[in-house]
Amino acid sequence: MNGKLWGKDVHFFAQNWFNTGKFPLVPYDAPHYMGCKGIQDWIEKMGVKREESESERIVYSARLFYCGTCDIFKWTPRPFVADIKTSSGFYEDQILQLAGYAVALEEELGIEITDGWILHVDKEKGTCTPYYVELTKELKTDWEAVRIAWRAVKRNQERHKDIKRRQKECPTYPNTTLVEVTNGSKPLILETIEQ
Repeated sequence: MNGKLWGKDVHFFAQNWFNTGKFPLVPYDAPHYMGCKGIQDWIEKMGVKREESESERIVYSARLFYCGTCDIFKWTPRPFVADIKTSSGFYEDQILQLAGYAVALEEELGIEITDGWILHVDKEKGTCTPYYVELTKELKTDWEAVRIAWRAVKRNQERHKDIKRRQKECPTYPNTTLVEVTNGSKPLILETIEQ
């Protein structure tokens, strides 16, 4: 089965429950059956109720200028964010992604979110492994630092493009003019002439 389709099927499984209150039937021999069963077991074990949570919750931080889509947001009685991952592993950046969701929701709603979950559905085994992530102040500060650094990198990329563009438009040295020189069928040559 195509990896993207497989991941969409797993996400659809969870989202369908949030929308309808029913888990869709997944054939026992489907490659993602165990992953979907694991998500269902986790939702039931955590006592997630549809009226206290959202699926595919769009989050936005005006302060740090980013947005994203959180797979599961439970707001009461103890708020948490959760993300379903159908990649080949549990990776470090996924922890920061959860912190990003929490920071944006805290900014928007004025609440504190200290719990997060990565629900890793293994493509090879089809199993679901929940990883608990404590969303500490330090982790949220680290996310903010990464976000600010990312914006600095983006600004520098634009700066680099602008310098390259200006270089093409201006002489290599001050007080010189670029002159096009051709020699029969040879390629165009640019040379500088002192003014």
